[in-house]
Amino acid sequence: MSEKLSGFQVEHFKNLLQDRFYRVRSDLHNELLALDKEGGVTIAGVVYQAAAGALAHLLAGLKMIDLNHYLNEVRDIEAALMRIAEDKYGICLDCCRPIYFKRLLSYPTAKRCVACQRLYEKMRNE
Repeated sequence: MSEKLSGFQVEHFKNLLQDRFYRVRSDLHNELLALDKEGGVTIAGVVYQAAAGALAHLLAGLKMIDLNHYLNEVRDIEAALMRIAEDKYGICLDCCRPIYFKRLLSYPTAKRCVACQRLYEKMRNE
């Protein structure tokens, strides 16, 4: 069984998450600015054939997928920072056991231990 994180470890993850939050927020801001400049008009303007119109629609959809990825990451980071503030960071939401330090190193926004995450994903896919 893993042990609860030390104050130093929690502070390390807090700093790591805050840095990542600002980078992701900046990336999201830049993507939104680029999207606003393009407005889909550039892509649609260049593409004038009927079949190519579907391509323009696909490209616009891919841009939205990128934006959703950024938004989801921001939400995950905010949730992890909230768990830190509530002294619940590194504790599995499902079984309430500590999450392994190595898991948090590779996935700082982890909400669940590996076993509970596998069960969660299995239940979600059924």
